[in-house]
Amino acid sequence: GKTVLGVQLLLEGAVKQNKRGLLVSLDEHPAQIIRNAETLGLDLREQMDKGAIQVLFDSPQELEIDAHLDRILRAIEEHKIERLVIDGMTTYSAAVGDQRTYREFFHALVGYSKHNLLTTFCNYENPELRGLSQYMPDCAVSSITDNIILLNFVELGNALRRAITVAKARGCDHSFSTRECEIGLGGMRLLPLDESK
Repeated sequence: GKTVLGVQLLLEGAVKQNKRGLLVSLDEHPAQIIRNAETLGLDLREQMDKGAIQVLFDSPQELEIDAHLDRILRAIEEHKIERLVIDGMTTYSAAVGDQRTYREFFHALVGYSKHNLLTTFCNYENPELRGLSQYMPDCAVSSITDNIILLNFVELGNALRRAITVAKARGCDHSFSTRECEIGLGGMRLLPLDESK
């Protein structure tokens, strides 16, 4: 659900708020991202054709992190990006190898985003299937990020279901309730409280 939620954030910005977006991926080629979005009825291609959303892909096997960061920053400035989705912080950790370099990249990206008032969504796949004892254990993020949204699985009855929790929202009141969600036509949606099984 990480990529689906990221694509939805970019489409919401482009279609409803006229905000230009950039999706950066090490995990999926743009053609695959577009195809997967189309299977859910999300027309990413149309917004890309209009220039409202850009997709930047680099292979993790050939990643040179300083050049990659430069490409991201140049794309942001060239296309006047206001929403940024980094799809796959877990892959960055594995591709970079050196944890200090990985942390420096992440801190530089967050610092740039905050300085330029970009809405930035970095997704990270935690190896824990259910529950969470730590956010991004390979790079402490809680103190430098403004918001943390957890997508996980919860056990309801005898089945695993998708769930979402806002674990942190700096500067605003929010609910810590875990809500069931599902992915289908139109992308990810929260189930109304009375529909949760």
